[in-house]
Amino acid sequence: GINAEYMGINTIQWRANSKPQLSVCNLCSVDPHSHCMRPVGFDNLGRIVIYSVFSQATNRHDVAANMEHLTLVLEESSKMLSLKGDHDQWVLIIDFNGYTIKDSNPKTTISSGHLMAHYPERLGLCLFLDAPRLFSGAWLAVKQVLNEVTVAKVQFAQQSKIAQTCQSWAGNELVEWLIEETTENRKYKAQEKCYWEWRNTDGSLKAHDPRGLKSFVSSPYYRSIIPPERCYSNKWESQ
Repeated sequence: GINAEYMGINTIQWRANSKPQLSVCNLCSVDPHSHCMRPVGFDNLGRIVIYSVFSQATNRHDVAANMEHLTLVLEESSKMLSLKGDHDQWVLIIDFNGYTIKDSNPKTTISSGHLMAHYPERLGLCLFLDAPRLFSGAWLAVKQVLNEVTVAKVQFAQQSKIAQTCQSWAGNELVEWLIEETTENRKYKAQEKCYWEWRNTDGSLKAHDPRGLKSFVSSPYYRSIIPPERCYSNKWESQ
């Protein structure tokens, strides 16, 4: 209808003015610990899965910088979906581990809602893991700017029940990766873990690859959102 047409025109103008396809995250280019959100694999339906966690992001309270990073992630995910060519939707998994009162500023949540509106029909599912009661105010605020179709795609789940919650659509590899990743993120402080590295500092391979699923990071579709010069693991690859 008219609203969909308006959204379409609005998005065309936004893309022309903002050029999101050229996005970079300036904070992560300097310190990759700044944010922690990236595509990590595909689910059973072929949707790309984007994982984010609060506890591993050290510079997450600047709304404009957060939108810069989110735009980069959505654009890179869209490119990967286009390359793969069999699906055009994503699954967003927001892990609330580490969420504090400073994170409950609804501006970031509302800005995310407005930004996501420029990617109509892309969202297949949004999973909130371990969302605390503290989040309820921000959630009420963002629900006002999201349409009913989008709100209906949001599910709340517990980290301890990932297997039961996700098995039907995620598949074994993704479920196992999510359990390992979320458990690890509850064990290590932000500066202790480099989610973009697949090797330890001595060059040995990590038991759990935090970049994402093995089938994903070894595929032709994968590209890290962190600049290669920031990854020490690369120096062992070229030896």
